[in-house]
Amino acid sequence: MMESDPKRRLIDINELAKIMNLAVQTIRNQLCSGSFPIPPKKIGGSLRWDSRDVEKFLDNLKPLTKAPRTEKIVAERR
Repeated sequence: MMESDPKRRLIDINELAKIMNLAVQTIRNQLCSGSFPIPPKKIGGSLRWDSRDVEKFLDNLKPLTKAPRTEKIVAERR
C-alpha cells in the first residue's frame, strides 16, 4: 500500500479559484482551450488539483518589479 504524503491535498475548482483569485469560469475556459498552466487530475467525474502543483506554480511566478504607470496610459488615451 502506498503511503500518503501529508502535504499532498487535492483541491476542487472552487478552492483553486479562491487561491488563484480567478473566476471559476475563467479556469474552465482556460482548461477547454488548453491554456491553463496547472494540469488537473481526474477522479471519477471530477477534476482536482494537487495543492503542491498549485503552490509550485504560484512560487514560480515572477514578481512585479514596478507598478504599472497609469499616468502614462491615461495621457495616451487623451
